[in-house]
Amino acid sequence: KGQWYCAALNCPGNNSDTRIANNFFINSNAIGIAVMLTANDLTLMNNQIIGEHFVGIWPVTGQTHTALGNSIVLHEKPENPAWCHKVSSYDWANAKETTSRLEAPNSRWEKPDRVCQLAGKLFVLKGGTLDQITPYTWAFKTAPRQWTDVKAMCSAETVPGKNGGRLYVVAGSKLEEVNPATWETNPIAGDWSAARFAATTANQLHILASGKLQSINLTSLEVTDGKRDWSSAQWMCAWNNHLYIFDGLAHHRIDPRTGEIVLVSKPQQE
Repeated sequence: KGQWYCAALNCPGNNSDTRIANNFFINSNAIGIAVMLTANDLTLMNNQIIGEHFVGIWPVTGQTHTALGNSIVLHEKPENPAWCHKVSSYDWANAKETTSRLEAPNSRWEKPDRVCQLAGKLFVLKGGTLDQITPYTWAFKTAPRQWTDVKAMCSAETVPGKNGGRLYVVAGSKLEEVNPATWETNPIAGDWSAARFAATTANQLHILASGKLQSINLTSLEVTDGKRDWSSAQWMCAWNNHLYIFDGLAHHRIDPRTGEIVLVSKPQQE
């Protein structure tokens, strides 16, 4: 168990470009990412920090650093609530403020609604506008249509019978498959108005709607309902063909092929 000052990832001082991207930090019990020393052209992109007890991202360099698409979900019962922040530039060790800031590379992506990655591109959806972004150059293309009432977005690197990956967007009661190469969309039948999270594993799209986990076979489009109630879920993702769900107190791993559920981290004892 880590001390509060022991970061899951600590960025040391350097004079080269620094990229911290596409990481999962689960149940670190301390700081998620600490940027404590001067770094040249530091970018934090698409990092997921889940179940944090203290600070999610902690920059104290006095500099402005580029940040885009980082998701931080705090623990419901942190060890020290006064020190539990998604982002803080306060130097807790020396009890002083710093001028450190995290800033999106383009103001249009400040506080995005949904973010996912596909084929090396970052997709950011904000206010109904979907941008396809090339990381680090920050060149982007914008989808020709808008979405309203977006509830979830995820991606699949491969889809059986189709060239290239696809995005899946739940908006209102509709679920649509989006081809990012052409922006062509195809609907997937069903009422998805209760959707909260979406993620993909091999040949399956998983949607958590209210407390029910529904899995869609991307070949047959057959829908299978899970049995467990996930009403308390605060975050869901897919990694290595397993689903991970955080309920505010503990993390759970689900094998979508068998339905087996494993407790990854135990809730903190009262």
